[in-house]
Amino acid sequence: MDDQKMLHIANRLEACLATAWLCWMLYLLT
Repeated sequence: MDDQKMLHIANRLEACLATAWLCWMLYLLT
């Protein structure tokens, strides 16, 4: 597994976490 692929996976995971956090915040506020 090369560095470029690892970085891409990390970025994907980070975006996923950020989205989940936002959804959770909206869920709590409503």
